[in-house]
Amino acid sequence: MGRDDVRRDDMSYMEGFDLTGRCAVITGGGSGIGKGCALMLAQAGASVLVVGRRMGKLKEVQREILEKGGICECFSADLTNEESCKDMVAYAVEKFGRVDILINSAGSRGAHGSLEEEFSMENYRETMDADFASTFMAIKYAYPECAKNGVGSIINIASLAALRASGPIVYSAAKGAVRSFSRVLAKRLGPEGVRVNTIYPGFIVTEMTEKIHEMPEQEAKMKADSPLGLLGDIKDIAYCALYLSSDASRFVTGQDFIVDGGAMCG
Repeated sequence: MGRDDVRRDDMSYMEGFDLTGRCAVITGGGSGIGKGCALMLAQAGASVLVVGRRMGKLKEVQREILEKGGICECFSADLTNEESCKDMVAYAVEKFGRVDILINSAGSRGAHGSLEEEFSMENYRETMDADFASTFMAIKYAYPECAKNGVGSIINIASLAALRASGPIVYSAAKGAVRSFSRVLAKRLGPEGVRVNTIYPGFIVTEMTEKIHEMPEQEAKMKADSPLGLLGDIKDIAYCALYLSSDASRFVTGQDFIVDGGAMCG
């Protein structure tokens, strides 16, 4: 299906969210937001390749998808290594014959402490590699495949730290780089039939942050930051990713999607 095909006047509204026949590669797919996106896109009909360091976690996601009738493969990779990124895309093509969607969810917050710790060159290299270079290299090898069918979508998971003065120094800079990179790519890859958008999650309850429920005062403070009085759920990000992966967003590229319950309102 090409770009012109999704303009059919007879297409029902919900058909725009159908990902049947498409392949999604999701980095950081073994847990958290990446796992949520994998489950969501598989339910929408996509064949999913979940990518991460820990094969055990990836297999758990695969098992959950297969039990629900979905299609999923696993690929263990160090995404800070260029050959691994190249092999990841090649594996997806080998298994599914195509790549239409890339969701870059892998990353690391790096050092978060004293200025001395955060200014260490080791922290700089490790954090930039994990949070920017991995995205750069994954897109480098995925976008030619995404362009082949005219319905490509690249979704980068950034952070509110890219938009405001918060978070670790290098992490914030890396996510800021992802933001600029995404906007330039949207312009460059649009003529190739590939859309590029960025999601900025607010506080999302994941396996890493669920202990917030054991800290009533902190939980209340986090809820108070949102005009909605809510904490974010993984599905809140996954629904946004589904929209951006699908033909429902065929006229959307180069955009920033802040999913934070309104915390950035002020």
